[in-house]
Amino acid sequence: MPLVRIPEPFDHDEWIYELKLDGFRALAFIDGHHCRLVSRGGYTFKSWPYLQTELAHAIRCDSAVLDGEIVCFDQDGRPNFHKLLFRRDWSYFAAFDAFDAERA
Repeated sequence: MPLVRIPEPFDHDEWIYELKLDGFRALAFIDGHHCRLVSRGGYTFKSWPYLQTELAHAIRCDSAVLDGEIVCFDQDGRPNFHKLLFRRDWSYFAAFDAFDAERA
């Protein structure tokens, strides 16, 4: 969704807000003990093999699709895109939405 500038902060009880994580948006395709991280443009990320292994073993189902963000964090828990871009620290996958392919 494109950003829109508004003059005042928006707050409403019927809306839920998510933190903005500064990273790479990705889909994690889990199949058994294998995981493939794919960008919105269809590019398969190959720079985080340990993250793929961790995701494949952490998800407790045979197949799933997770929508999320690959991100690195500072000591204070804030996302740090520079660390992610230059592979300066451990990366994490922050999942937004999960889909269990077996139950579809």
